[in-house]
Amino acid sequence: MQRSAVLLDLCKSCAARNNVNMLARLLANGGPAYSAPRLISIRNISKNADEQGCSPKTIGSLDESKRPTVAGEVRSDIRLPHPIWEDDQLHSIKITHKEPKQFSDKMAYYCVQAMRTGFDVFSGYKFGKMTEGKWIKRMIFLETVAGVPGMVAAMVRHLNSLRKMKTDHGWIHTLLEEAENERMHLMVALQLRQPGALFRGAVLFAQGIFVNMFSIAYLISPHFCHRFVGYLEEEAVKTYSKCLQVR
Repeated sequence: MQRSAVLLDLCKSCAARNNVNMLARLLANGGPAYSAPRLISIRNISKNADEQGCSPKTIGSLDESKRPTVAGEVRSDIRLPHPIWEDDQLHSIKITHKEPKQFSDKMAYYCVQAMRTGFDVFSGYKFGKMTEGKWIKRMIFLETVAGVPGMVAAMVRHLNSLRKMKTDHGWIHTLLEEAENERMHLMVALQLRQPGALFRGAVLFAQGIFVNMFSIAYLISPHFCHRFVGYLEEEAVKTYSKCLQVR
């Protein structure tokens, strides 16, 4: 029962990224980055914060010793500020899509579609019944990939800022925040299942390829990479929304 509740909260958090993902704001309606609460429901933490006189929208920026707690909560070292979303806000999320217009946009879109098709086959999404185990495996693998773009982009922009000796106007922090956001989704999913050696090997292999490919692509065309991430997030919203519907 607890596993199902945590899985449901993880799906809610990830489905909400269509409106709040910082990188995807270049493609659709965006907002501040959001980190998923660990092992507790969004409704409970918001209610608890109200009872203790704290605004749920600023929980992520509170001092750890003053932050409201909920029974069963696992303390983490997360310090980045993040809003807490109510259930009615999460259920009002609409799946949107930005039609690719430029050549780089089309390239990004079709690259994502090709990756999605291959991963759907690899994860068993295209055939057979999607059990809880298959959903969790899919989410874990997705989040190990989703946490890469923000970190790579932040590193490239950080080095670029150092070389040119100019400010980056806040983009570095935004990208790091996004990478941390995705990593927290992974940490939540790992509370439900610990992957075996074969799965970890596949993650290592995929990360080795994706990190290098994305780094080169970002050096050549940041525009292409941001579009790529935006379309990747569109697909993530579809996946997590479907998981919520079937549950």
